Amino acid sequence: MPGEICPYREFMQDNIKKASLDAALLELKSKAPRRYEAIALIYLQDKSCDDASQATGVNKGALRVAVHHGLKRLRAKLQTIWKP
Repeated sequence: MPGEICPYREFMQDNIKKASLDAALLELKSKAPRRYEAIALIYLQDKSCDDASQATGVNKGALRVAVHHGLKRLRAKLQTIWKP
């Protein structure tokens, strides 16, 4: 019916966001592997900063900086895709 919202719209939007996040993470992995690794360990694998530091051999301060810059890059990329 005209004017009726597609019942699959929310599902489709969620899938588009997931696909664009996956693409942004793959791009980060190829362009900034250290930042990707830091984000993957802390956010995707739910490791503590101490555990991630031990796993990578990178000190905690450098790891936090890598996470900060990686998230900043992801946020910038995704804001161009997920316009409100």
